[in-house]
Amino acid sequence: MDFAQASCTEFVTVLASNAPVPGGGGASALVGAIGTALGNMVGSLTVGKKKYAGVEEEIIALKAKCDQLQKDLLDQIALDAKGFEPLAKAYGIPKDDPTRDKVLEEATIVACQVPVKIMELCCESLDAIKVFAEKGIALPVKSQATTTEESRFKEGVAVQKVIFGDAIDRMHASAPENQKDIMVNYLSAFCFGDIYTRNGLDLKTRELLTFSIISALGGCEAQVKAHVQGNLNAGNHKQHLIDALAQMLPYIGFPRTLNALGCVNAVMQDA
Repeated sequence: MDFAQASCTEFVTVLASNAPVPGGGGASALVGAIGTALGNMVGSLTVGKKKYAGVEEEIIALKAKCDQLQKDLLDQIALDAKGFEPLAKAYGIPKDDPTRDKVLEEATIVACQVPVKIMELCCESLDAIKVFAEKGIALPVKSQATTTEESRFKEGVAVQKVIFGDAIDRMHASAPENQKDIMVNYLSAFCFGDIYTRNGLDLKTRELLTFSIISALGGCEAQVKAHVQGNLNAGNHKQHLIDALAQMLPYIGFPRTLNALGCVNAVMQDA
């Protein structure tokens, strides 16, 4: 079967089976071709627009390059299957055969050649997509991110302190050294630096959503309590949380709703 010509359903079905091919190489080649096509789509939407007339020739040339990259990546699907055949056969050589190790080594080298080629083609594609992003038509919705790789941790900590106050300093100070990546770096930089600082939602709404999502997960009572306090600090009142739980009840059931309500009552006793 020519998997590059197969339907999406056929490709995924065989990929999930115990068949030796397609494997990771063929799958990555297909994903690479799809990613390249998405970048190429930006070029197609750019060509013919008066606003981008100054870069149209460059975009057309880049589209032609991406057309070829898409074809080359799809060609790798069949080549990867062919390159894996000797290795698949080598696995069947009896372990006491004195030639087995040498055959396996040589077959592995052959099997790795196409995946390396796929990686090289994907790198070329990324370079092209970067140009599309810089010079092509703008996305309908602009990025809502407000931080950079350099500022995300610092700004994440700042948001945490607005919500949780001095508790953040205490948590950072008490975190075991081998757990700081999770409790300090990842939490502050990703959850709060990348997500909480985004435009589009105010802090009160974002905290209410976080409380609702964690409550729906179940078994996260310590985090629910922390975000009950966070909601209070952000300006939401106890009734806001109770109303949110009432709306969620049909979807998350009584056990999780009552657990979350217990957290609300424990933190907001006098509210």
